[in-house]
Amino acid sequence: EKGTHISRQALLNNVLKEMKLRNKIMRQKKITSFKKYHALNLWNTIKLKYSFLLIDDIWNLVSAKPQSLSISLIRIILNGPVVGIHTILGSNISYRNLLQQLIELNPAIEKMLQEKHGIPAPTQISAIAQELIISPDKLIFYKKSSVIDMQKYYPLFF
Repeated sequence: EKGTHISRQALLNNVLKEMKLRNKIMRQKKITSFKKYHALNLWNTIKLKYSFLLIDDIWNLVSAKPQSLSISLIRIILNGPVVGIHTILGSNISYRNLLQQLIELNPAIEKMLQEKHGIPAPTQISAIAQELIISPDKLIFYKKSSVIDMQKYYPLFF
């Protein structure tokens, strides 16, 4: 979304509200896995689908003021998948060490990571999420979370 920090914060707040609603619904049903909840959608009175938050240029949010934008974003990245909300980040520039950049800009994020993943907190985005990089020369690199090496794929079409 293009816009001011106010409209970006409103978007992230809406996603956070949806996460809370989904979490409440799943707790009422005593289901801890969204995958299981989604599989039972036929019988659920409140049907939930997988949702995706697409951010076309992550650096606009990383360097955003106020810092609450980056805190909201990291909450969505960390807790969204539990309730079926996944975040896809795009960038025109390399986003290596994105997590370190977020922590440097807002140290409160490190505490959030420690609460979720323990001490020491992860310092690479690949420790908590999957990475897919498409290079300018159309090579594709994929890295599952908690795996050391990236896998290299060649495109089918040029």
